[in-house]
Parts: sequence; C-alpha cells; structure tokens
Amino acid sequence: GDKVAFLGGPALSEYCIVKAERAALIPPDTDDYALWIAEPASCVVNGVRSARVEPGDTVILIGAGYMGLLLVQALPTRVMHRFVVIDVDDERLELARRFGAAITLNPRDVDVVTEVRRLTGASESAVYPEEQEVVARLLGRAAASCRSLAWEDVAAIERLLGARESRVHADLSPQDIWLAERALSRRRSGADIVIEAAGAPGVLDTAGRMLRPGGRLSIFSFHTSREEVDLPTWHMRGYEVQNPAPNFSHNIVKDFQDAVRLMHDRTLDQRALITHRFPHTAAREALAVTAARPKGYIKAAVTFD
Repeated sequence: GDKVAFLGGPALSEYCIVKAERAALIPPDTDDYALWIAEPASCVVNGVRSARVEPGDTVILIGAGYMGLLLVQALPTRVMHRFVVIDVDDERLELARRFGAAITLNPRDVDVVTEVRRLTGASESAVYPEEQEVVARLLGRAAASCRSLAWEDVAAIERLLGARESRVHADLSPQDIWLAERALSRRRSGADIVIEAAGAPGVLDTAGRMLRPGGRLSIFSFHTSREEVDLPTWHMRGYEVQNPAPNFSHNIVKDFQDAVRLMHDRTLDQRALITHRFPHTAAREALAVTAARPKGYIKAAVTFD
C-alpha cells in the first residue's frame, strides 16, 4: 500500500517490478502522481554533479524546456558569479527567472554569443599597431579605424578565422593569423561552464563559442543527428567536454534517491512544468500533443488514476 516513485520499468504499464533500491517513498497523501515523475529528476541530479559548479563560476544553460527548467531548479545558483539561461521561448525564460536565473537571453532578440562575451567581460579592446593591418583586412575597414575591437568585431573575426569554406586562410600568412589571434586573445572572455540542454541542431557549435579557454561543456541533451563543431578551436582552447547520460553517472541509483529527496523538499518542483495530464486510455492523444507541442506545453504525463 505504500506510494512510491521508482527508477526504470516499462513505459505506459499499470504494473511493474523494480528492485527495492530503485523505489523511494513519496508522501502517503499524494493524489497528483504526475508531480512525482522521478527518472528525469535523476538525470538532472547526475547532470548537476557532473557540471561541478564552483563558487564564482559563470554558468550558461542553453535550453529552458522541461529538463532545462529542472536543471535551473537544481543548480547551485547562489554560489555562482553569474547564471545565464538561453531559450527562444519568452514564457519559459520567465519561469527560469522565477526559478533563479539571474539573466535570460532569447537568440531571436540578441546575438547570444556576443552578449555572453560582453557579460563575462574581458576588458582590453586595444589593437596594437602591428596587428591593425591584418585586423583591418579581416573586417574590410581602413587600418586607422581598427585601433580597438568591439564585441561584434571579435565575433566577426572569429567567424572568418573559423570559416571552413572561405579563402581567408589562403589570403593570410601564419604570422597574420597569429597577430589576429593575439588581438582577439586580449578581448576574449567566456563562461566557465556551458550546459547544453536544447538538443537542437547547431547549438553545440554555439555553446563552444561561449566558453572561456579551459572551460567545461556539458552535453546534457540527447542529439538525434550528427553535429559538426569547430574541433581545432575546441582542441586549442582546451575545452573539457562531457556527456552526462545515465551511463556517465558513478551511481544512478543514488542520483535517483537524492532526486526524490529534492522532490520532497520541493527543490525540484514540477507543479509549473507538468502542463498536460492524460489518463492511460488517452495515451495516443498524449503522444500527439507532445509531438505538436502547443503553446504553453512543457511536459505531459500519463496516469492510471
């Protein structure tokens, strides 16, 4: 007669058998079982552990969907120097702010890479005289106008130096490229940690351009297709890249048990996230709504009430 959340088991089944360690008690007066979905919360605990946020870090979270918003709730925002959440949905960004995000950015409104660079604040913008000619050639301007670099200039030069199909490298000597990189290095900035929870095509490349040298990229989301990234830059800048899927965890059962504890004290609170509920007899409809993702949709749950 105990009420429990559990880890694993078959989908859309009324009964299943799990090992005792993979079950955890939930309040006996629970009547909204949709709020006690625990497997995603377990993945979030694994993701937070793997991110290894330290006091003073600047952390960027890309993606404020269901899992991303759970991450916002679980991450130690109080010890961060700066926490930025990025998404294309303003309503979800509003939820992220309610859950503790200090800054939110919508890529439809701003160039998020440039804005992150500005927020993380490398301050020296001067271009030395011996660098001005190559910077001017890259930007298509007169050398006299290239005595300093705006944030937009940094992004433009990086795009050119990283272009795969342009002739920019044929037009620059190794010395020119070194001078351009030296000018950029004094203006570069970036986040300590970027957590990618969007799963959208092209987002990994964007995430990489937000990191400081030696920064950590956590590929939290599941990608359904191949992705292309600027691996030479990732290598030279020394990024740490991790994939915190369940197999990454040292102990996913502990992650689950800790997740349920966090659900008990409402650190992980799904009341604003479970937006659609369906009885098991309407499972097909639930899947159709999930695929369509109507306005206001975050997560649907199927119950056996």
